[in-house]
Amino acid sequence: MPLETLLPVADGDVMQWVANPVGAGYSAVVDFDVADEDASYLEGQADGQVFTVKAQTGYFTHPVRRVGYVAVFARVRRRVVGGGFGSFAARVHSGAGIFQGPTQVVTTAFVDYDGSVLDGWLCETDPATGQPWTVDAAIQAQVGLVRVAANAGMRCTKIRKLMMVVYGQAGAVRGPDTPRWWR
Repeated sequence: MPLETLLPVADGDVMQWVANPVGAGYSAVVDFDVADEDASYLEGQADGQVFTVKAQTGYFTHPVRRVGYVAVFARVRRRVVGGGFGSFAARVHSGAGIFQGPTQVVTTAFVDYDGSVLDGWLCETDPATGQPWTVDAAIQAQVGLVRVAANAGMRCTKIRKLMMVVYGQAGAVRGPDTPRWWR
């Protein structure tokens, strides 16, 4: 199953972090292929603040048959260098349902956090229903972060929605040599 990476294209429904430059859209400051570190970012300035973004919806060029999980990729750091502390968690919002991954301690250097390999970061069921993801629900889900605890600002300069997908027509006939995971 390929892991697809979807770029943010619009602000999400929850926008409590502060954008830099001021007035910039959330998705505009975290959509770079190469993060530009402290030139543009979102900053969580209080514990409990959340932001979400909407990702590409017309990305897939082939029919998606099934979604294995939705996860978050983020590039994050905290501002205070000496004696500071900070933690955040990844979020996936689907309708009224919210998945929150485990708390991750953050350093003063920008670090990439890849939800496809971190323990507990895979959102394997739709948080709105508790059922396996439908393709439409996974595509519409918003991703973001929550600042859990910190003694200074926490910055995110890059975020992506990750989706593990199986391509192919629903109900397509598979032969005996087709790998089991594809059937």
